[in-house]
Amino acid sequence: MADLLTENNIAVIDEDKRDVVLLLNPKAGRGSSKEQVDQLCSELENRGFRCHSDTNLSTFTKTVERLRQNGALRTVVSVGGDGTISLLLNTIAPDIPITIFPQGTENVLAKYLKQPKQVSRLADIIEQGNYAVLDVGVQNEQRFSLMASVGIDSQVVHTLHAKRSGHIRHWSYIWPSIKSAIRYRYPKVRVLAYDDRGTQVADELGKWVLVFNTPLYARKLKFCRDGDPTDSKLDVCVFSGGTLFHMMWYICAVMLGFHHKLKSTKIFTASRVELTSEKSEVCVQVDGDPAGTLPITCDCIAGEMRLMIQVTDDSA
Repeated sequence: MADLLTENNIAVIDEDKRDVVLLLNPKAGRGSSKEQVDQLCSELENRGFRCHSDTNLSTFTKTVERLRQNGALRTVVSVGGDGTISLLLNTIAPDIPITIFPQGTENVLAKYLKQPKQVSRLADIIEQGNYAVLDVGVQNEQRFSLMASVGIDSQVVHTLHAKRSGHIRHWSYIWPSIKSAIRYRYPKVRVLAYDDRGTQVADELGKWVLVFNTPLYARKLKFCRDGDPTDSKLDVCVFSGGTLFHMMWYICAVMLGFHHKLKSTKIFTASRVELTSEKSEVCVQVDGDPAGTLPITCDCIAGEMRLMIQVTDDSA
């Protein structure tokens, strides 16, 4: 990420903004994060900031908007996983910087940004006030930070969340993965892609389609290695093989870094991507959460995601 940051996409918050609002997702991660939230608030208050924490989205939103209108809001803190960040992107104004306090199961965006979990280091980031201005993806008017996909992974996500009753752990995916591997039928997905002038740049058929805003997947897998969340484009990876063997082969190829050389793989960039299928009820997942079924349209909006980051000599 550091090599993508320049003076054009890094900004600094006004020092006079001293209020920090934290949204705690009680369903994220391995248990309650209340103790760590209290520690972060205490650390920030010792540095002269005012902290407000909430688990209720309605009251959180009112607090954020009041402080934003007053010109006092420094940042909101997402205490949870990637789903909590997506929730914020679809709730608060896009000019509000988000600080990630990774407490979820996978925390893909935090890993991409190399965001620390230590309270003191997070307080340093908030105090320094540097944030990156990045693109945001939009799927049928739902904003996302990472990616949208259609395939066996989206089926697993839907199966898992249909029975979700509490915290998700890595082992929570085992049975949904087995169930999906047995039942999934790999419907054909048509992919139409367009550039920023509306010119069609791709027309593909695939059995597993991934559309990235930020080029990182769970377990640190990179399907689109040249992806850039500052280039105003989406990165698309289309796999045409449609069996469980193909899916296992593709994952191995991605892990070893040669999937882009496979004849059954297509990788390209686009400003808009339309996904459709002749089959009904083809599941979609966005940032690890269920997102309905096909058809969908994905767009890229330049510079509408602001994320607090630690700026070092290497990234400045």
